[in-house]
Amino acid sequence: TFAPDSDAGNSRSLNWKRVLSDTIIATGNDSLFAKLATALGHPEWPKDQRFKTNTDRTENRAAVGQRLRFAESALRALGLGRLDPEHLFVVRATREGLRPFDLSSGSLEERAARLAQLASRLEAIHQAGVVHRDLCMLTAQLDSQNQVWLSDFGLALAEGVGEPPLDARGPGFRFLPCVAPEVLESLDHADPRADVFSLGVLLHVALCGQPPYPGPTLVDLVRQHDVVRRKVAALPGPVALEPAVPDDLSDLARRAAAVDPS
Repeated sequence: TFAPDSDAGNSRSLNWKRVLSDTIIATGNDSLFAKLATALGHPEWPKDQRFKTNTDRTENRAAVGQRLRFAESALRALGLGRLDPEHLFVVRATREGLRPFDLSSGSLEERAARLAQLASRLEAIHQAGVVHRDLCMLTAQLDSQNQVWLSDFGLALAEGVGEPPLDARGPGFRFLPCVAPEVLESLDHADPRADVFSLGVLLHVALCGQPPYPGPTLVDLVRQHDVVRRKVAALPGPVALEPAVPDDLSDLARRAAAVDPS
């Protein structure tokens, strides 16, 4: 369905939202539609008589849907691109009833499967040149079918796109124990390994119920990271807290959550 955001009389000035399955694509005007079409690899769309105006795109929405279905699996995880060198667009699916990422319910195999799905979502955004930098159980969410959704890209780093504006309080991280040590030191230091650290922390929580560096304050976290970095104490891994955890999974969580990103 297409639906206008306002009741203005001129359809060319309306905000239209394109819903494809669970995916919403919004463009404010014809110029933005042209940029979006180019970013999606279809620069010919704006010249197609079926898609010249929002009214045309409404009348021919089925044809638009057919042209977008090739990317449906990617969009279901996350669709990313650039409208121009300075602006990034995000296309993501939307669902009612999203809930925080579940790290405790189900068998170990079920929890591992959810984390494996999350890892594949991260791989998709990394291939698109994006680092989340704030991955945690609040910014990774599950729907009623236990499908993983990534959200809250306010602190994300994208190639060729400037840093997000910050207020005087600094970055508003959702869950500090999941933030990579190098990101706590400086947002500029982030690369995909920062998200791997966060994923390792989530795996650690899923295996033994608590993060490897519990914090809770920023000062506490910096001290805990420094103790491990200076090898005053080693990071034992989840098996030290939950002996039933398989050694290979415990070692994976320990290595992923290492304070040294190398």
